[in-house]
Amino acid sequence: MKKALSIGGILVIIGAIMVAVGFFSHPQPFHPFDEETFNHVNKQTLTKQHFDRVKVTAASADVKVRQGDHYGAYYYGKKHAALQTTVKDGQLIVSQTTAVKTKHFSVSWSDDSNDQIVITVPKNKQVRSLTIKGNDDVTLKDTRFARVHVNTHGGEVTVNNSKVNGGTIDSASGDIRSANSRLTATKLNSASGDTDLYKVTVSGGQANLSSGDFTARKLMVNGHYLVNNQSGDNEVHALNDPGVILTSDDGDVSLGHQEKDDGGTLERNTDNPNLIKMVTQDGDNSFD
Repeated sequence: MKKALSIGGILVIIGAIMVAVGFFSHPQPFHPFDEETFNHVNKQTLTKQHFDRVKVTAASADVKVRQGDHYGAYYYGKKHAALQTTVKDGQLIVSQTTAVKTKHFSVSWSDDSNDQIVITVPKNKQVRSLTIKGNDDVTLKDTRFARVHVNTHGGEVTVNNSKVNGGTIDSASGDIRSANSRLTATKLNSASGDTDLYKVTVSGGQANLSSGDFTARKLMVNGHYLVNNQSGDNEVHALNDPGVILTSDDGDVSLGHQEKDDGGTLERNTDNPNLIKMVTQDGDNSFD
C-alpha cells in the first residue's frame, strides 16, 4: 500500500511539473482586447480634436477605427510608448515607428505585442480619407469612409457595419473579413489569406487572392465584380440574381445545376448589368 501511495504521489508531482512547464514554455496568446473592458491596460488620450482624414503608421499596434461619441485617438498598451500625434488642416496623423514588445518567461524569452491604437468618429460622420500602414490587425467598425488605403503585413483586416466608397485593402499574410457592409469600387488584395464576406453589398471593385479561398454568403452584386484567385477555391451564395461567369483552369466548376470537372467555363445571363466574374487557376469555382 505504501509503495502504491509513493508511486501515486510521484505521478502527481510529475504531472504538476509537466503542467507548469507547459504553461510557462508556451505563453498564453494575447487576444486583441476590446478597449472598453481592459481598464487595467495603460490608456493614453492622443487627441480629441476634430478631423476628417486619418493617417496611421503602426509598427506593432492593432489599429481600430470605430464609431464613438466624439472625435478621438487613443493608445492602449505600454506606458511611454513612442508615439507621435498631430492634427493639422483636418488630418489626424498617428505614427508608431518602434514596435512594443512584451516579455514572457519560458526556457527562452519570447516577444509578443499587445498594444492598440483606437480612432473614434461620431455617428453619421464620414472619414474622407483613411490610410493605415501596419504589421498587425486592422478593424473598421460602424463608420463611413469616402476612401481607404489599408495595408497590413502580419494581421487580419475586418470591416463590419461600415461603408467604403473606394480604395484598396491589402493583407500580406492574414484574412480579409467583412460583414453587414457596403463596399463600392474597393479592391481587396490578399497574398496568403482567405477573404470572407457576409451580408455585404459590392458595387464594382474586385477581390484578388494568391493562395486563399474566397467565400461570400448573402452577397449583393451591383455592377460588375471580379474575383481573381490563383490557387484557392471560390464559393458565392448571392441574394440577388446577377449574371455569372465562372472559369477554372484546373478545378471543378459549379453553377446551379451545371457542373464541369477538371476546368472549364460556365456562364449565365452575361448581359445582366449586375455581373460577377470568378476566375481561379488551381481551385474550384461555385456559385448558387
